[in-house]
Amino acid sequence: MTNRTFSHQAGIACSALLVALCVACQPKAAPHATATPSRAVIDTLMNAWHRAAARADAEQFFGAMTENSVYLGTDASERWSKTRFYAFAKPHFDRGKAWNFTPYNREVLFANDSLAYFDELLRTWMGVCRGSGVVMQQPDGKWKIAHYNLAVTIHNDLITDFVTLIKRDTANNSFLKDLKR
Repeated sequence: MTNRTFSHQAGIACSALLVALCVACQPKAAPHATATPSRAVIDTLMNAWHRAAARADAEQFFGAMTENSVYLGTDASERWSKTRFYAFAKPHFDRGKAWNFTPYNREVLFANDSLAYFDELLRTWMGVCRGSGVVMQQPDGKWKIAHYNLAVTIHNDLITDFVTLIKRDTANNSFLKDLKR
């Protein structure tokens, strides 16, 4: 074996060893993080959550939310912790009638491998609403809703009439009066 052949083989062996060491020394992802989060995972979570409300399945509905989650309803006074939202909504679920919102036109953006935010349009008894929120991957690998905001949409052509109605309501609503201060 010539020196040149030996040097070439040694160089290949050293390169292979260096690559193996680099791969072995790479920082490991958090055990719960997936390599490539998928929009389908978020769609599955959110669609199941909306279906759980339509079926009045409180266990699945509230089980899809983190323990410290927040739900913002359409009324200015509705900023619910999971515990308070459960207390408010449980009687509706117990009667077998919660609400039936059908999502469509959802957009999902990933902040990183374990955090995503989204917005969606919803067909509801109030007309078209918009939901937006934040979902987080939990240590066990499951994704859960950390924050959800439900908003009624108003066509631009109707906004002047809507503002008039809201001003009249604000004058008679002590909660909204207090918010102005």
